[in-house]
Amino acid sequence: MTISTLDARGLDTLMIDIEKVVIDPNQVVTEMNVHSAAAIAYGKIMSELASATGGTYFHDNNDLKGGLAFLTKAPEYLYLLEFSPRNVKPDDTYHSLRVNVDTKGLTIRARAGYFAEKPANVNQADTSR
Repeated sequence: MTISTLDARGLDTLMIDIEKVVIDPNQVVTEMNVHSAAAIAYGKIMSELASATGGTYFHDNNDLKGGLAFLTKAPEYLYLLEFSPRNVKPDDTYHSLRVNVDTKGLTIRARAGYFAEKPANVNQADTSR
């Protein structure tokens, strides 16, 4: 599954109440630092979610309609690469992948890796019903 993300905050600005600056400038600096740290963490999560699944992260833009159109637009060309890993133990470990293309001007959207899942226990009863 490919997941693309859209940061609905658009261009992030920090509005400061002038009364707070006059009353306690140190409190304003603290609020700005907390806000900045939260914005950075939020952006990292959205970016990593998109890049790990081969998706796109649309951010730092107020054109949300254009961003949604960009994220839902089908690519002009699509190549699907598959591989069958050999000698990989099914032990739920993560294996990173890297795709390289020598042609300039192309954008590659690929997953960062996969988990070598353990096979399901066939003797286990199905309790989902």
